[in-house]
Amino acid sequence: MNKKKAVIIFGPTASGKTSLGINIAQQLNGVIINADSRQIYQEMPIITAMPSKEEFNSVPHLLFSFLKPNKEFSVDKYIDMAKNACNDVFSQNKLPIFVGGTGFYLKVLTEGLSPIPDIPQQLVNELTKKAKDDSIEILYKELTMTDPIIASKLKPTDSHRIIRALSVFKHTNTTLSSWQKVPAVLPMPDVDFIKIAINPPREILYKRIHDRFDIMLKNGVIKEAEILYNKNYSFNNQALGSLGLKEFFAYINGELTIEQAEQKTAQQMRRYAKRQTTWLNNQYNPNITLLNNKLNNDILSDILMLLK
Repeated sequence: MNKKKAVIIFGPTASGKTSLGINIAQQLNGVIINADSRQIYQEMPIITAMPSKEEFNSVPHLLFSFLKPNKEFSVDKYIDMAKNACNDVFSQNKLPIFVGGTGFYLKVLTEGLSPIPDIPQQLVNELTKKAKDDSIEILYKELTMTDPIIASKLKPTDSHRIIRALSVFKHTNTTLSSWQKVPAVLPMPDVDFIKIAINPPREILYKRIHDRFDIMLKNGVIKEAEILYNKNYSFNNQALGSLGLKEFFAYINGELTIEQAEQKTAQQMRRYAKRQTTWLNNQYNPNITLLNNKLNNDILSDILMLLK
């Protein structure tokens, strides 16, 4: 049986994934499907480097800007939505093109997850409240006793993953580390993913990061941060972990100067890009690797060959 084909474009932040994805979509009748865990959120288009209005209008885009910043999200929910979006694109006889920098989303999309039963939201809410009332450190200590393997891989402040691991154990009476040993279930076994990577030299990437940061400042990222800050969203919300928000909130609070906030944010962006590049080199295994986001006839021909 011939499998259906979909494209994945991954690269570190500011590498040019958006423009490459749009270019390929325009050439190959494609639809962009978001694979970035921050671009799912509303109210923060600048801080998350959301595609511009012109980019959104140039080709169809799915799974962008649909969730309030105070709402939680999980990889399970993402995979369900991505699967539905992909099948919808196939039904239109178009090419699904996943674009994003969240390696975990793409890893699960292509390699699957262990078949952990759905965890009741009530249990998650109870643990979240306990973390808020008693501190996340209390839950982390509990996790070290119930699932030391997972606990050793997490920071004591990683509330989202700590709550996830504890909720799995409490609901199933089986540790998350044990579940992870169970063979994964592929979400789309009938799809063959063509993987494209953008992996520019570090000096070029860092220049692009700083150029992007300058554009963010000109576009009003501080005002965007102020609006989010004034809505009093909890710092435990995943959305508020987006690069730069912590630093800009510290500036708003008077804890940092604007220069310090800018410097720290740029540093965080470089570190994040380094982690993404490490994941790309160690786990992504692309079919095509590019040093920039330029689509030429040779690259297009290579993609077409892989899509046959």
